[in-house]
Amino acid sequence: MKTLWRVLLGFLGTWTVGCGTESQPTKQPALEQEPRAVDKQELPYDIASRPTPIGDKIDNLLSPQVGPFRRKSLRTPEDIHTGSFYADYTRDGSSVFVELGICEDASHAEMALATAKAETDAEFPDVPQVFVKWQDVSCLRTVNRLGAFMAWTRGPYYFSVHAKGGEKDLDGFMAAFPY
Repeated sequence: MKTLWRVLLGFLGTWTVGCGTESQPTKQPALEQEPRAVDKQELPYDIASRPTPIGDKIDNLLSPQVGPFRRKSLRTPEDIHTGSFYADYTRDGSSVFVELGICEDASHAEMALATAKAETDAEFPDVPQVFVKWQDVSCLRTVNRLGAFMAWTRGPYYFSVHAKGGEKDLDGFMAAFPY
């Protein structure tokens, strides 16, 4: 993976990761091998029932407007299949940072999620997390002193959303986000 996520990690003070196919300096953390037997309602924001993303048109994947949130900036990678898109959304003084990785395949998206989980585990070992892995969707959600964070996969797509303002901002954004 590119080291760009480490730069953003320092910039945001949180857990931004991407997907890519470059060789890794360290072994990737593994996701739980067996999916938890849970009711779909345990998945945050009912993400399993949302449409699966299709294609690589950025305005379809990271819309210029998500509910009341407007996209203020968009940073694109040189190669969309080895780097991530980064977008900043705002609404009435609230801000949400979104990362999108269009990975080579679902396993690379899951590696990005595993990295996000490892980072949050290391930085906030005592903070509760929701972590669920199903066959077609995996997610991580946590709230701590740096805000609220949600990361999830849908096939080869990796998304993460960080709301420094906390759960209210994350909830508002996720209520309108299509994927």
